[in-house]
Amino acid sequence: MSTCEVVRRLSIKNYISAIEKTSKWLCEHSETQALNQEMASIAALQAAHNLLGHQWVKGGLERKLTVFLSRQSADGWFPEYGGADIGYLSVCLDMMCQYHKLSDDERVVEPIRKVVEFFKYFVHPDGTVGGEYASRNTTCYMPFGFEYAISLGIADAAAIKAKLYSPSDVCAMDAVDDRYFSHYLLHSFCRALEQEQINSTQGNGGSTLSYGHGLRSIKALPLPCDIAEKRYFLESGLVHYSTSSYTAIVGLQKGGTLILFDKDKPRFVDCGYRVSCGSKTAAATNWQDSGTQYNFDENKCATDGVMSKVTIKESTPILSMGLRVVAFMVGNKIIGWLKRKIILVNDHIDIAFKREIEFSENTVTVTDELRSPTVVRFDRADNMSLRYVASGKLYSATDLIAQRKTVGQYKAVKIRHVYNLNTDETKEIML
Repeated sequence: MSTCEVVRRLSIKNYISAIEKTSKWLCEHSETQALNQEMASIAALQAAHNLLGHQWVKGGLERKLTVFLSRQSADGWFPEYGGADIGYLSVCLDMMCQYHKLSDDERVVEPIRKVVEFFKYFVHPDGTVGGEYASRNTTCYMPFGFEYAISLGIADAAAIKAKLYSPSDVCAMDAVDDRYFSHYLLHSFCRALEQEQINSTQGNGGSTLSYGHGLRSIKALPLPCDIAEKRYFLESGLVHYSTSSYTAIVGLQKGGTLILFDKDKPRFVDCGYRVSCGSKTAAATNWQDSGTQYNFDENKCATDGVMSKVTIKESTPILSMGLRVVAFMVGNKIIGWLKRKIILVNDHIDIAFKREIEFSENTVTVTDELRSPTVVRFDRADNMSLRYVASGKLYSATDLIAQRKTVGQYKAVKIRHVYNLNTDETKEIML
């Protein structure tokens, strides 16, 4: 997409054949697991169509767009390897907005609004987003989508922007390295700055946040993390619960992974449990698993299932060289196999868990039951995901909170943790 825009703006002719070849490949291939990639291909095809004018390019993107829009959940998110992920949802939003800017296709306006509506529940009090409770653990975001959504008159986008760039001790962009900055974040920031100038010029200059075709002023409304609000998203298993003292977010499809914020920063992170199954194998409760059973009822939520068994992959020079040789020989055919091995793992072990979370005004109580057919050592899990997601393994402030420790050797155990946001203390009770 960026290449097409550079070629168009600078009237460069050298890359036309390469763009045609790439467009043909994109028309013939679809990504079904990571929908941010599929939306990026659609935006790229629209940019190629604007440049080339070929109807076969337009036909290809129409087929892809129809399928893509049908995959949006009722909650507003698009799937990322079996669940909702906050950082990659911002990539979807970014590319949807870019597509609209290139095409004026009104079919994507309502889906854009639904994405923003969902996303706002996972903006944290300290201005960070996403993390351990989502399918891919990402905590970075692309800003252009929110800036462009403001131009469409979406007030929640203005509220999100105000929170993301409010004075804070932390910044979500702490979770970005040079690879991802150059890969897609830098050009999103550049496009966001360009769009901000357009928004400011077209606004009416009033006292409220004023954007969008000069038609209206948009007042940034309070976000859910700034008021007392609770919301349960059935399809994703995500829960937002905020009081005057704290904001809690739970990933029920990830074994009830929990992050608790006060009004300034994260205070507690509870990522469940792990069991060592050998030198290179572990079982975990905090694995994205749509097979878990979960529910939410007023001030409580619960999830139960069985631990997922994951082989821990150690990257070595020999392994990396071997994969490069295989990739050279068989090409993209290796990608699907690798995804099944390191991302889409669906193996289980006969260790059952049940987690109940109860919310009150100043405390959150977590009660866990773990049952194994034999005696095993249960460990409290840290926040590092066992799933391979390079962009989800960058530094986060919660790295300093979620520490792994041994619970003990049991066949069955019941544990309760009471997190007190007033005293900043945790009480552990063996039941």
